[in-house]
Amino acid sequence: MSPHISGLETAVRYVPGAKGVDIGGDWYSVVAIDEDRFGFVIGDVSGRGISAATIMAALRYTIRTLMLEGNSPASVLDKCSKHLDVIVDGHFATVMVGIGDMRTHEVTLSNAGHLNPLLIGGGRVEYVETKVGVPLGVGGQAYESVTSSSPPNSTLIAFTDGLIERRGEGIDIGLDRLKESASMTRQPLEDTLNSIISALTQDASEDDIAVLALRWLN
Repeated sequence: MSPHISGLETAVRYVPGAKGVDIGGDWYSVVAIDEDRFGFVIGDVSGRGISAATIMAALRYTIRTLMLEGNSPASVLDKCSKHLDVIVDGHFATVMVGIGDMRTHEVTLSNAGHLNPLLIGGGRVEYVETKVGVPLGVGGQAYESVTSSSPPNSTLIAFTDGLIERRGEGIDIGLDRLKESASMTRQPLEDTLNSIISALTQDASEDDIAVLALRWLN
């Protein structure tokens, strides 16, 4: 359940990739930090099953706590990177952390090996460029933050790779498919997300799918 944030509309979806298996490592989260700022995260722990879900739950809790304590997105990832080791834990995680400012319409993003989010607004549909660092658990690199402006009434869509990747197909094809689907819909946010999920999951993905959409209401 996403918190109510004045001036912001949110919509989320989780689609399990394997029939009968609802436990995976994909997740999203939104948190109100103060009266002007909100934080959000989308992530994907490698693998499936109880061990991936356990790591996902720990990361979700830790990241929410770090954001509420006032850490920047880059600092959040730097601190989380110390708690996951692919050799020891058997998993790594791609994660993108963001902090939005309702007053300035700015979003600050830090990226640990995750796909860039899609921004729809101001007459454009484009992926937001971030400084993509290594996934959590791989280690050895400090993370960087990038701040960008969001036009009035714009929509930011963050997602895990299950939404766009297909076996035997280059990832750019899936990214273009998402961009095209998003550019064709001007509906309420829940309907927009339904249209995108329907268009991109006709060829069933074997991977879990998590999608988080944020829309400025002014």
